[in-house]
Amino acid sequence: MGHNKISGSLPSTIEFMGATAIDLGSNQFNGTIPKLPISLSDLDLSRNKLDGPLPLDFGTPNLMKLVLFDNSISGTIPSSFCKMRSLILLDISGNKLNGPIPDCSTNTSTTNMTSMSILNLSLRNNNLSGEFPSFLQHCQELVFLDLAHNHFVGTLPTWIQEKLPQLAFLRREKCIFQP
Repeated sequence: MGHNKISGSLPSTIEFMGATAIDLGSNQFNGTIPKLPISLSDLDLSRNKLDGPLPLDFGTPNLMKLVLFDNSISGTIPSSFCKMRSLILLDISGNKLNGPIPDCSTNTSTTNMTSMSILNLSLRNNNLSGEFPSFLQHCQELVFLDLAHNHFVGTLPTWIQEKLPQLAFLRREKCIFQP
């Protein structure tokens, strides 16, 4: 149902759907993201008018693709993102997110981001801050990393080439990383 100019807010009853994939991208939905179906593996809500914070817990342990780019989502990235072990694609670029990225390497849960198989991580065009996310050294399958147009500082880690052998794309424009 993407690309249809559907407007209004997402229904709170969406969590009771048995859907494994929801594509409502490029519409005109507004409001916040409600609780999602536990069976969901793919979610595309990109290019809408969604705002407010990300849910503290998506409640979707098998989520593989989360695409929320070009909305007006604000607030911080919740630490519950560290529990999304199945996530291979996360694109939350072009929003109004701020603050540091949660340090998933210090999450005491056995289901933290250090055991993720994330391939594509796009955080560009937000107001994120802090140092280069050190937990990424454990995401050895990472191919695409876009941190551009944020407020990251510090030095680029020397382990990038060694720990991220699959990394083919690293964008960091408008960040204050030292070489």
